[in-house]
Amino acid sequence: MRLITSTQGRVDTADESSELVLENASVSTLPMMPGAGKYISESIGEVRLAIKTKRGDLIDKLQKPELTPEELGLSQLSTYAASKEGKDRVEAELIWQRRLLLSITPFIFACSGR
Repeated sequence: MRLITSTQGRVDTADESSELVLENASVSTLPMMPGAGKYISESIGEVRLAIKTKRGDLIDKLQKPELTPEELGLSQLSTYAASKEGKDRVEAELIWQRRLLLSITPFIFACSGR
């Protein structure tokens, strides 16, 4: 087993790539079974580890936001439900019905005088 430790570190980013940079790093190698091997410690200075971040995908999603059914108005929600099939359609119709009922329920109670 190898353990890498350091006294300082940072994350460097450039375009689509990121790196974890460890400065003043030390590597300790330990045997998997106690007493079955050597314990080794060495100072290696700087270590750079690549990190896969998919930043471009995240930026694209933020620039082209897709509204969820909960964020749509009644007319938009009706159009959305008509364009979907299966589970998505049922969920959109339930949200539409819930919104409609919750908006007229106070009016019904006010008219009934309760």
